[in-house]
Amino acid sequence: MHFLYWIDRHTGIYRAFSALMVLLVLLLVAWQINSDIEANLEVPLAEALGTYISTLESGTINSRAMGAAILFGLENREAKQLALGKLPPDAPKILSALNILRTVYFSDLAFLVNRQGVIAAYSSQDNTHGTGIDLSFRPYVEMAMQGTPNVYPAVGSLTSERGIFLAAPVRAGLDNTSKPIGTVVVKVGSIKLDALLKTWTGGPAVLLSPQGLVFAASREDWLFHIVGDMSKERLDRIRRARQFGKMFDQVQPLSLPFTVETASTRIDGVRHVVRSRPLEWDDPAGDWMLVLMDRRAPWWTHWSVLGLASLAGLMTALALFWLYTLARNAVLQQNNHRELSIAAATFESQEGVMITDTNKVIIKINHSFTEITGYTSEEAVGKTPAMLASGRQDEEFYRRMWETIKHEKSWRGEIWNKRKNGEIYPEQLTITSIFDVDGQLVNYVGIFSDITQRKSTEEEIHNLAFYDPLTKLPNRRLLNERLGHAMAASKRDGYYGALMFLDMDNFKQLNDTLGHAMGDLLLMEVARRITSCVREVDTVARFGGDEFVVMLSELDVDKTESTAQADIVAEKIRSILVDPYVLTIKHEGCPTATVEHRCSSSIGVVLFVGHSASTEEIFKWADIAMYQAKSDGRNLIRFFDPQSSNIKLEA
Repeated sequence: MHFLYWIDRHTGIYRAFSALMVLLVLLLVAWQINSDIEANLEVPLAEALGTYISTLESGTINSRAMGAAILFGLENREAKQLALGKLPPDAPKILSALNILRTVYFSDLAFLVNRQGVIAAYSSQDNTHGTGIDLSFRPYVEMAMQGTPNVYPAVGSLTSERGIFLAAPVRAGLDNTSKPIGTVVVKVGSIKLDALLKTWTGGPAVLLSPQGLVFAASREDWLFHIVGDMSKERLDRIRRARQFGKMFDQVQPLSLPFTVETASTRIDGVRHVVRSRPLEWDDPAGDWMLVLMDRRAPWWTHWSVLGLASLAGLMTALALFWLYTLARNAVLQQNNHRELSIAAATFESQEGVMITDTNKVIIKINHSFTEITGYTSEEAVGKTPAMLASGRQDEEFYRRMWETIKHEKSWRGEIWNKRKNGEIYPEQLTITSIFDVDGQLVNYVGIFSDITQRKSTEEEIHNLAFYDPLTKLPNRRLLNERLGHAMAASKRDGYYGALMFLDMDNFKQLNDTLGHAMGDLLLMEVARRITSCVREVDTVARFGGDEFVVMLSELDVDKTESTAQADIVAEKIRSILVDPYVLTIKHEGCPTATVEHRCSSSIGVVLFVGHSASTEEIFKWADIAMYQAKSDGRNLIRFFDPQSSNIKLEA
C-alpha cells in the first residue's frame, strides 16, 4: 500500500522522465537522419568536383589549342628558322601563322620564344608588341625547351593579366624526338575560367596555386588572397615564383579562414563543407587545387516539426518516418533548385537548346536554336527533331544513338543537320534524359553548337601538315605514309610499285633571272602536268624546291612488265615537261608580264615489292638514279640497278 501510494504521489516525475526519454530518442533519430542527409549531400559535391576538374583540364584550357601548338612546333618551317635567328621577328609568314593560331582558338596571345628564352615573334588581339622580352625564367619555357608540352597558369609578364599558358617545343626536325630549339606559347584568358567557377551555386569555388594563393574564384573579392595563415616562408615562395607578377613585391596577400585540409568552415556566418581535388597541370612548384564549398543549413532546421511527434505518443514511429520523408524532399528540392538554376543559365547560352517530351516532340527551344537553324519557336514546337535531318546519317546511326541514350541516359557526338534555308552544317550535339524524383523519364534535352568554323580550321591544319602550300600536292610526310600503305598492299597482293624522283633541270637559272614569282608559276604548272600523266591511285608529291616524287602502285606481279609500265609513265612525264611554258604574272600597278620558258627534267626510277627494302632505302635509290640521269646529260630517265649494289628487291 505504501509503495502504491508513493507511485501515485510521484506520477508527475515519471511522466516528466518518460517525456525526456521520448525527446532523447527523437533527438538521437534526428541526429542519425541528419548524418544520412549530410552523406547524401556529399555525392553531388563529389560529382561536381569531378565535372569541374574534367572541364578545367580539357575545355577551359583549350586542349585543341595545345594540339595545334604541338603541331605548329613540329611542322612550321618559318618557326624553326626564327627560333634559330634566321628570320626577322616581323617576317610576314611567321606573324600570319601566329595570328591564325591565336584567332582560330580564341586565344589572347600567341608568341614564339627562341632558344635563348627571348620572345622572337608576338601576336595579340590588341596588336601590342612584346618581342625582345626575356622569358627564360618562366617554368613553361624551361619545360618546353626540355621537350615537354605543358599547361602553366600565371599572371602575364606583359599584360599583368591572369591567363593559362599552353607551351610546346619548336623542334629542329619533324619528329617528337628531335632537339627543341624554341618554344611556341598560346595564352588563354581567365574570362572563361571565372565564368565556369561562377556556375557553382553551392557556395564559393576557388582555384588555388601550389603556394595556396587564389588564382581564380567565384568571388572576385577573394582573388589573390591566400588560404590559411601567412608566413614569411610562404611569402618568400610566392615572390620567388614570379608567377603573379610584381603584385606582392611590397605587400603580402590577405588570408582566408580555411585550407584545403579543412573539412568545414564558416563563410559570412554560414557553415560550409570544404572539399578539394588536385589538377593534373605541369607546375614544378606543386599541385594546383580546385576547392568547392557547399553551404549547409543548421541541423535543427530539418526537423522543425519534431515537437509534434512528442505529443503523438504511440504515433512516434509514424511521425519520425514522416519527418524523414520531409527532410529527404527538402534535400531533393535544394538539389533540383541548383540543377534548374544551371539549366536556366544554359538555356539562354550561346548553344542551341531544344526540349522534347518522351515522344520526341519539341516543346521548347531557346533563342540560339533559332539563330543556328533558322526555325522560330512557332515553326519548331510540335515538330520532331527530324525536321533538321540532313540525310547524311542513315537509320542505323540513329538506332545506335537512341540505344545508347536508353542504356547510358545520354549521348554526345558530331552530326550533320540542315538549316531552314537548306544549308547543311556540322554540329556538336549532346542529348540527355531527364527524370523526375520517382525515376520516371519526363523529357529529353538536346544542346548543340555550330562547329562549322572548327571543322574548317581542322581541315586547314590538316592541309598545312600534309600538303605543299604552293602546288597543293602531298608533302614528304603524306608521301611517306602512302608509300608505307603501298608497300603493305604490295606484300599482300604481290604487285610491284615504282618510285620516281624528278628534278627540274636548270630551274635555278629561272629564279635568278626572272624572280621567285615566275619560279612559283613554273612549279605549279609542272605539278599540273605531272598529275595529268598518272592514275588516281598514284601519288604525286613535292619534296621542296624543284624536286617532285611520283609513286606508282599496283603495276603488275611480273617485274619485267612492271618495269615497262613504269618506263611508259616516266617517258610520258619527261616528254610533257619539255613542252614550252608560257608564264604570265601580274603585279598591282605594273603591266602584265608574259614569258615563254623551256626546261626539262631528270628522272630516277626504282621498283619495289613488299617490304624488301625500307622507305628510306627506296627514296635513296630513286635519288641515286636521278643523279645518274643528270650526270648522263639531263632530260633523261634512269632506272636504279640493284645488281650494281648487290641489293635484292624481290619479295
